[in-house]
Amino acid sequence: MNEDIEPTVASPEVTQAETPSTPKRTRHNLTEDDLIMAANLYYQRNSRATIITMLKGRGISASTTYQLIREIEDNPSHSPTARIRPGPKKDTVGRWTPEVTNCVLNYISDHPLATLDMIKDKILETFHFTFHVSWIHRKLEDNLITFKSTHIQPYQTNSEEIIEDRYIYANEYMQMLHTHRHVFDTSPNDGRRRLLKLFIDESHFSVIMRRGRGRARKNFRVIDPILPSAGHHVTVIVAVSDDVGLFRYETCIEKVNGDRFNVFLDGCLNHELVLGDSCEVVLIMDNASIHRKQEIEAILNDKNQLRTNQISVSYLPRYSPFLNIAENVFQMWKSAAKNALEVRRNEIAATITAPWGTRLFARLNIILDVINETTQAVTVQKMRDCHQRLVEEFIPKSLHRLPITT
Repeated sequence: MNEDIEPTVASPEVTQAETPSTPKRTRHNLTEDDLIMAANLYYQRNSRATIITMLKGRGISASTTYQLIREIEDNPSHSPTARIRPGPKKDTVGRWTPEVTNCVLNYISDHPLATLDMIKDKILETFHFTFHVSWIHRKLEDNLITFKSTHIQPYQTNSEEIIEDRYIYANEYMQMLHTHRHVFDTSPNDGRRRLLKLFIDESHFSVIMRRGRGRARKNFRVIDPILPSAGHHVTVIVAVSDDVGLFRYETCIEKVNGDRFNVFLDGCLNHELVLGDSCEVVLIMDNASIHRKQEIEAILNDKNQLRTNQISVSYLPRYSPFLNIAENVFQMWKSAAKNALEVRRNEIAATITAPWGTRLFARLNIILDVINETTQAVTVQKMRDCHQRLVEEFIPKSLHRLPITT
């Protein structure tokens, strides 16, 4: 007797088309619980990736989650459900009006170091709505407001007192230029005397001076090893003129005081161009403590007793280094010195393993050689260009009592 064998029935294959699809959770069919959960996750300072993962479990796509986050950031209401209430996204472009632009520009003018979040809060405080920081950044660029490194200057730079002092100095300077001619002017004598203007200043050089920018492969930092100890700075005292370029300079290893400056000044006054008594000489310098006015005036009085053309001194207004073209000299000079130090990188690194008593002298010799080798960076033409900028930009602003920033 054959056993009855129940025939096996093949189960029908379930194709993808026959499987009931999960309805998409778009922005317009989210529940109130979905909205509240999204808002709470955002206010708990979760990352966007975390919010996307949490809402994905409720069937909400990543694109819909990004839309919710944008609405939360753009809507100023403090109610989570109101912040992300259903409805189309607001017109961000239309809400950015000229009034918003003026508000932001005025705020940046008063607070140049404000962050994008601070600007965002200012818009919210003023107009009771705000924008995403990326949109604020884009609108700032449209108005030529860029993010850049800061330049520090004292509060008194453009005070009323300093602006008035600059006005007086600029008047005297322009009068001096109109009543004199260049020291090498060979045109027929028109009654004006020749004038040699000497701009004097001091600055420090060091073996650890480095360029601020470099090159490296993408996604890698520019690493510039420096010495563990720089040693002493070398002070350079310089006198320049728009007529002769680099007139005189001295390097000082020890600290520069009033006596040392007077020695340098005496060397300038013993230059053949000054001793020739063929022109008047004006010494232009700032009000540094080593520029002892009484001692300098005594030195000039002794020299003027034997001269037909007088030597005088003109002191710059306070907080006005841009009126001294010697400041530009050090910018050019140090730039060339940094390039020269880069070439001698291995020589500088070798001083690390040198005997302890010789390290300082080795580094001083390097920086002194670099200073002397890079003097050609200060040319007569560059000095004339600097003086032209002084006469065409800074002097007119001083004469019009305008604030000056560099």
